[in-house]
Amino acid sequence: MAVPMIIIRRMTENDLTEVKTLSVEENQIKYVGTTEEILQQSSDTNHFYVIQKNNSIIGFFIIDTTYNKKYSFAQEAELGLRAFLIDKNLQGKGLGKQAVMALIPYLKSAYKEWKSIVLTVNCKNSGAYRCYLSGGFIDIGDRYLEGPAGPQYIMRSSLK
Repeated sequence: MAVPMIIIRRMTENDLTEVKTLSVEENQIKYVGTTEEILQQSSDTNHFYVIQKNNSIIGFFIIDTTYNKKYSFAQEAELGLRAFLIDKNLQGKGLGKQAVMALIPYLKSAYKEWKSIVLTVNCKNSGAYRCYLSGGFIDIGDRYLEGPAGPQYIMRSSLK
């Protein structure tokens, strides 16, 4: 029996209705925001992606191509991962880990000119932290202290 694969792909206008149904638990909003807030961050430098399984959208995220201009810890030629979420009804099933594991190979192909990807995750959000670690990100040992919900781990993964 084949295991359904996680698919990462650019979000299209046709995905909006389904994406708008995604949400996180109330206690996670302070870390990621609401779907509506995330969708308002549309710009030429914020690339929206969906996470799909069994032809259903189960999550989405933003790849920020100007992250290093906003955050001093981000390096030159480094993408930023922002607003990564898996729908609250599907959390706790390993889908976040599977999506993060699919993310790195996808980005290596889609963003060949970029050397790495960086993200921050709130120090209180242990589930997300473990998910990123198990998906191939490394805690660089430094903290971002200006997050709206408190200190954040800085995590990075090579794209080379």
